[in-house]
Amino acid sequence: MNTTIIFRSKKKSGKIKLRFRLTEGRGFFLYHKSNIEAEISDLGKIEPDGSLKKQVKILPPKELLQAIESEIKMMEEVFESADPKPSTSEEFELLIDKRLHPENYKEEIKYPDAPKDLLTRFGKYIHDGLFSETRKRAYWVTYRILERFLTIEDEKEIKIDEVTPDFLMNFRDFIINEWKFVTKKKWVYLYADVTKQNIPDAPRVQNTVATKLKHFQAFFRMLEDTDEIVKSPFRKMGRENRLSALRESYADPISMTADEVRKIISTDVPDSLRPTKDAFLIQCALGCRISDFKEMGMDSVAVSKEGVPYIHYLPKKTMNTNIKLEEVKTPIMRFAFDIIRRTNFDLPILKYVSGKSGFNVKIKELLKCCGIDREISIFNEDKKVMEYLPLYEVGCTKLCRKTFVDVTTKVQVNRYAAGLHKAGSDAVNHYSKLQLTDLNILMCEAFGEKPFKVDKHLDIVE
Repeated sequence: MNTTIIFRSKKKSGKIKLRFRLTEGRGFFLYHKSNIEAEISDLGKIEPDGSLKKQVKILPPKELLQAIESEIKMMEEVFESADPKPSTSEEFELLIDKRLHPENYKEEIKYPDAPKDLLTRFGKYIHDGLFSETRKRAYWVTYRILERFLTIEDEKEIKIDEVTPDFLMNFRDFIINEWKFVTKKKWVYLYADVTKQNIPDAPRVQNTVATKLKHFQAFFRMLEDTDEIVKSPFRKMGRENRLSALRESYADPISMTADEVRKIISTDVPDSLRPTKDAFLIQCALGCRISDFKEMGMDSVAVSKEGVPYIHYLPKKTMNTNIKLEEVKTPIMRFAFDIIRRTNFDLPILKYVSGKSGFNVKIKELLKCCGIDREISIFNEDKKVMEYLPLYEVGCTKLCRKTFVDVTTKVQVNRYAAGLHKAGSDAVNHYSKLQLTDLNILMCEAFGEKPFKVDKHLDIVE
C-alpha cells in the first residue's frame, strides 16, 4: 500500500486543497480530496509521500506536515479496516466521510434486530459478509478460535458492548499461546472436530495473530457504522497498543537463485520426492500463489499466436479489486512445460499443503535432498535475535513465489533507473508494458532456458 499527494494545479501561487492517491497493487488507485489547504510555494518543498525534500532552507509550516501525515495515516487505516475493500474512489470517500463524521450516519442501522452476544453476532457478520470464499473461510477460522477462547474463559455470554481493550489483549495472548491448551485433558474435546492444519502445535507467529485481530477490528468497525456500539474497543486501546497488536513484520524476502533452481532440476531424487519436485518446479516457474496453483489444470494452459505456451488465470486474492478482471498470463519455461506435459497437470501432492506430511513439509525434504543449504538469516520474534539456518529449513510454497519474483526481476533494469521518469510514475508503466513475447524472452534469460515454440496441440515446433 502506498499513499501520495497529487500535485496538480494550474495556479502558480496561492492556496489549493490537497488531493491524495492510495495505491494497492499494480493499476489499482483510489483518490481522496481532503480539506487541507496549502500554499503552492510550500508544496514545492514536500515529496509526494509527505516528507521534506532535501536541502530545503525555509521549512513549510509544521502544522501542514502534521496534517499531511495524519491524513495519510487516516486513509490507510480506513482502507485497511474496510471489508470488503472499496473498489472505486466514490466508495472510498464515503468510508472516509463515515470515519470523520460518524454522527451523519447514525440512521444507517443495517441490523436493528441483530443479536447482542459477541459470538453469535460475529458469526452473523461472517455469514452475511460480502467476502470472497477464501476470505470467508479465514474468518470462520478466527470465529472458531474465538469460540474456544470464550469457552475456556467462561465468557460465552459476553455482549458486543462489553468487550474491552483488556479483553482484546487477552484474546491476542490466547491466539499466540493456544497450543498450550490443545493437550490439556480438560479442553481436548474442543479440538475433536478441528482439522489438523488448524490445530496449533507451537506459538502462532505475529503476522497470523495480526491477521486474526484485523478480522475482529473490521467486525467492530462495522458495529460502529451500524450504531450497535458507541466506540470500538480497538479505538479505546490507545494508538501504541493498537499498532503493536496489529503489527505485521515482513523481513527481507528469502528466495532461491536461478542456479539453485537449476540444481533442483538436475538432481535425481528418490521416487517418494518426485511428485514434490514436479509441483515445486512448476510453481517456481509460474510464481503463482498456492491457492491459485491448486486450481490449475490443462485448461489453464494456452498458446499465443507466436507459439508461446503460457498459463492464464484470475488471482483469487485480488479478485474483488480486479475491476477489469484482467487475467495473469505467464509464459511457461521449458523445464515446467515438460513436467506439465508428462503429468498432464495432475499433481496429487497439492491435495494436502499443510500437515505433517503435506506439500510444505515435503518441500523442505526436497531442498535438503538437493543440497539447497545456503545459510540465511531469520529474525526470531520471541527471542528478538537473528538466527542462521540452512535455506531448506524455511522451504515452503511461498518460497516458490518469492523465487520467481526475484529471479525474473534481476533480468530487468528498473525502468526509472535511467532517469526517464520518477519511481512510481504512471508514465513508466504506460510506455513500457511488456507483451507476452517480451516477457517470455526475459523469463528464459532469467532461468537460463532457451525459447521454444509449440503448436495448438502443445507439440514442440523445432
